[in-house]
Amino acid sequence: MRLPVGRDRYSRVTGEDGGGLLFDPDEWRGFFPAEVVEHMVARSPQTDDERATHLADLAPGRTLHRFPGGGELPVLVAARMSLSFPILISAIPLWRLRYPGGKQRPSLMRVFFSDGGISSNFPVHFFDAPLPMRPTFALNLGGFARDEHPNPDVPAENVVDPPAPNKQAPESWTEIDSLFAFIVSIKDAMENWRDNTQGRLPGFRERIIDIKLSHGEGGLNLAMDEEKITRLTERGAYAGDRLKALFSGDDDDKPAPTKHWNDSRFTRFRVTMSVIEEALRAISRGYTAPPDAVTVSYPQRVAAGGVAPYRLTAAELKLAEDTIDEYLDLVAGLGKQTLSDDNVPRPTAVLRLTPPV
Repeated sequence: MRLPVGRDRYSRVTGEDGGGLLFDPDEWRGFFPAEVVEHMVARSPQTDDERATHLADLAPGRTLHRFPGGGELPVLVAARMSLSFPILISAIPLWRLRYPGGKQRPSLMRVFFSDGGISSNFPVHFFDAPLPMRPTFALNLGGFARDEHPNPDVPAENVVDPPAPNKQAPESWTEIDSLFAFIVSIKDAMENWRDNTQGRLPGFRERIIDIKLSHGEGGLNLAMDEEKITRLTERGAYAGDRLKALFSGDDDDKPAPTKHWNDSRFTRFRVTMSVIEEALRAISRGYTAPPDAVTVSYPQRVAAGGVAPYRLTAAELKLAEDTIDEYLDLVAGLGKQTLSDDNVPRPTAVLRLTPPV
């Protein structure tokens, strides 16, 4: 097995990448092929002398390596760690040094990774781009409302097409008839609020197809009979055919442009241009704001950017200053013109800085 290594800006692993996690190759050989473990060891960032001394004292007999991050981490490892589910699939063991503060000696702490669905059960933002060149799809497994009674043997009655880019996403409601159901709904809202709101946005919603499941189907129903498994397989196949038709046409041999896919691309263009404009206007307001008693103006602090922290070389500093000047000129030239107009896709989106997860 030969594992590709990413060489993008996320491959420059620092002390903050990987969350300070450590792994034991001997433990991991019980979870991953030898080639994967060897790759992890080879791509593990160097351990500084102080940390190495602590590890030698706290874990005699163990060889702990720093966890590689970014493009150095095999997709297989990330996928397997996310699949861990209590009782069903074992969690992946990791370690980390815990520093209590002050001059106290650190301790070695055991860490386990479990199912990624605990925090994001439907991450439709993964594998996305501001202007997608290819569509990425999501299959949403949901339930039926009480007044829905489809024929379970007819896939078309159990699969809901994605909405058109300018149509509202299907609403998802949970009927509450007991205190227990209310508590479960609170838990689900805490877990899924981000995924649910992301899935309503134009540019995302038209790539999500809903596959409906009845009681006893899917989920943790691991003892389904052959009939139920066949029904779910047929629904999945039907959903795949519908996505193919919407995004590349009905002809298997001759893919063709479709209105759904290209309207989706234009929708994303409108959304992206709007959020970039709003971000640039916010940058302009912040960069040109006058200093106060405790604040050095951005131009003054940037001019001193050749010193730590996060220093810039002379060439990088000039590029940064030239670039921000172009941003300011662009915003000034816009004046009151805007692409965040009344016809911008709704609900509107925002551009935020978040960790790459």
